[in-house]
Amino acid sequence: MNFTHKHTLFLSCILAICVLFVPIVWLQVSRGGYEVYGPTVPHVYIYGGDITGKDVSWWGIGFAVNFQRLFIGIFFLLGFWGLFVSRATNAIVLLILQALLLVLFPFWMMAYIGGVSNNSDGAGLTPHLHIGMVIYGALVVLNVWSFVKVIRNRNQFLP
Repeated sequence: MNFTHKHTLFLSCILAICVLFVPIVWLQVSRGGYEVYGPTVPHVYIYGGDITGKDVSWWGIGFAVNFQRLFIGIFFLLGFWGLFVSRATNAIVLLILQALLLVLFPFWMMAYIGGVSNNSDGAGLTPHLHIGMVIYGALVVLNVWSFVKVIRNRNQFLP
């Protein structure tokens, strides 16, 4: 079976939905954190669409969670829209916009982790990458693959 850019876009849409429900980063509480907060202090998990171990009613954490959901949703919509595009130039524009979001994601994640860590007052959170980063890597590969497919097969699109 010949995989087209539409197959890879469809797969990237599925992965974008999946990343909402899997942890991207695990922030491990240090020994000092247990000494300060006691033995029941939870580790923090940053999911694509949520965060556990932190109070999301605080405006900064709530904003970060919703901001991340919004941009994962935008990424999904760009991929979904790309399934119905009939011109190569439009598909390329959508893939470039997705690539821009993918390039910005690690910078966002560093800021998000820094904000959560700074809001943890002595918990000594140590970040560890989780399965969501594997999905992020797959999304990068699929985006590049789709871009190459569109460039190679421009003549199969409508004029």
